Amino acid sequence: MEERRYWVHIMVPGIMSSVWKSHISTSLKRNFFQATVETVLLYGCEAWTLTSALEKSLNGYYTCMVRAVLNIKWWQHIPNTDLYGYLPEVGDKISARRMRTLHQALVTTR
Repeated sequence: MEERRYWVHIMVPGIMSSVWKSHISTSLKRNFFQATVETVLLYGCEAWTLTSALEKSLNGYYTCMVRAVLNIKWWQHIPNTDLYGYLPEVGDKISARRMRTLHQALVTTR
């Protein structure tokens, strides 16, 4: 998990900063975030043992990364519903991925 956070922490401010700081629409930034940052962060999450502490840590880190991508500072009080937009929370994404993996395993064993 820490290695994933490391790579995301490198990716958001460094490599992708020209995209995040540009004046493209927030919906396009969210799509790009899902395709790049979220993919790296949640790689292999289907096999994680997700405790409540880990889920809380992931939610906080995910929110921090979404704020960085959308150029929203920590002191700007924006509700998470506005911040995430159409993006589901991390715990919901992990649950959906686990269910999809379970479904694929059940279908292939028949």
